[in-house]
Formats: sequence, C-alpha cells, structure tokens
Amino acid sequence: MQMPIKSSEIAANIVISGATGLIGTALCQHLKEKGYHVRQLVRHRPRSDSRQEIYWNPDSHFIETAALENTDVLINLSGENIGNHRWSSSQRKAILESRVKSTKLISHALARLKTPPRLLINASALGFYGDRGDEEIDENSKPGLGFLAEVCRQWENATAEAKQAGISVIHLRSGMVLDTQGGALKKILPWYKAGLGGVIGSGNQSMSWISITDAVLAIEHLISIPNLEGPVNLVSPNPVTNKIFCQTLAKILHRPCAIHISPLTIRLLFGQMGEELFLHSCKAFPSQLMQSGYVFQHTHLEEALRSLLSSA
Repeated sequence: MQMPIKSSEIAANIVISGATGLIGTALCQHLKEKGYHVRQLVRHRPRSDSRQEIYWNPDSHFIETAALENTDVLINLSGENIGNHRWSSSQRKAILESRVKSTKLISHALARLKTPPRLLINASALGFYGDRGDEEIDENSKPGLGFLAEVCRQWENATAEAKQAGISVIHLRSGMVLDTQGGALKKILPWYKAGLGGVIGSGNQSMSWISITDAVLAIEHLISIPNLEGPVNLVSPNPVTNKIFCQTLAKILHRPCAIHISPLTIRLLFGQMGEELFLHSCKAFPSQLMQSGYVFQHTHLEEALRSLLSSA
C-alpha cells in the first residue's frame, strides 16, 4: 500500500483546467479551504491583477507556458459535455477534439518547463471499457469498443509527451458523479420528485457511481500519494444496476418507480448517445484507490443519496 506524503510535503501549488465543471468547482473550493495554492486555466483574458488565472486557448494552441513554472500538480478536467446534445457528427468531433487538443497542449507545455510538475492528473472516463455486461472491471481490464471507448483511448494517449518528460500521469476514469448541483442527478431529480422516475431498458445494466464528496477527496488523496500513476477508476466500491439505482432514489424521495423506458425509445430519442450513456453496462471497481489506502465516505448508494439530498 502506498503511504500518503506527510502534510509538510504535500504539493502546495495546483493548477486546474475545467475548474468550472461539476468536479472542478467542488475540487477548487475544497483545495483552497485546505490551504493549497490553486490557480485555474481560463479561456478569457485574466485581469491584470489576477494571480489565480492562467490564460489558454486550446483551439488556437496557446497556453501561457511560463506561468506553469513551479507547479507541483496539474489537474486537467477539460472536455465538452457528452450528455448535453445528441451526437451529431459535429458534436462527436467537439467531444473528441475538446479532450485530445487540450490534453496535448498541456502535455507539450509541461514537457517544455524548466521545473515541470511531478504529477499530471488527467481526466478520462469509464467509457474506456465500453459495454461489458456483468463482467467485473478494474484498471487492468482491456479497452472496449464504441465511440466513448475510442475517445478515452485517444484522450489518454494524448498525455504521451508529459510521460516522456518524466512526469507521472494518472488517468482519472470517472463513473457517474452524484451531485445535486450538477450532472445526471440534477437532471433526473425533478422527474423523480414528480413521480416520473423509472427503469431504463432491462434495468440490469451496471452503473458505477461516486459521490461528489468522494470524487473530490479521492483526487486530493491521489495528490498525496507518491509514485502512483496509470489508470485510476474514480468510482465507489459498490456499483449497482440501473433498476436498483432507480428504486433507491424513488424510495428516498417517497415516490413511485413505475415508469419503464424501453431500449427502442432511448435509441429513437437519443441515438448513439442514448445507447452508450444509458444502455451500456460497466461494473467497475476502484482497485487502485483502495490499494493506495483511500477510505470512502460513501460506500453504498443509499447513504450517498441520502447525504446529498439532505444537504440540497
């Protein structure tokens, strides 16, 4: 088991891209409260007096490289939202390029620094594994098939230049992040509160989830672990089926769970996006996190949902 770095040795200077996203927002707030010096990569020109913002524009291949000097850890969470729009050819291109271009730009910049960071934590997703049915997945499992699997493969490969420069790279393969302030849970809560929640498809597809609390604390944990690199599944140790997820959320809200959405309806409404996001199954486990000594705050779905909804 990897031992955490002593508090006096914890990396103090953190740069985060995608800081306004679901995980990024909560992570920035938490790290600042813990005393880290956090700066953000932003796509608008920073104010002249701002010391917390670094300008970059992946579309024009620009980043203020010199401003990254003396960074201890860079956390790249950038990427086009995969669930906002049906996957047209232009949307698929945006999803892929927003991840690969930004990651290549960051990797290139870090590799050119006089004092590069010791660690790059780069976002990825469980989509890497594709549709795996009831197979139990960990970080040693082979990549799968499908659009998201290909996106994740190219996304992770885009860190090659940073690795070649001797920077440790962690690929953060996140599952469904539960937070009432954003993501899938925020979108479905109104439907469930109205009594319109229900099972999608067979309901037997596995859903690998993690609470926003554990997502943030796990990333902080990874910052403090020396010599850890490679893929890390950012999920709880207890995945559930879609049916169990729906029934649990409905029970907590004291609402019925009577609606059934057929696979055909999902495909007609959402196309390939619906197929991969709602019907694919990935029963993933956080082997790397657990072996490194991370202790989850929410190991079971019901306790996680009750905690989130009680503070909403």
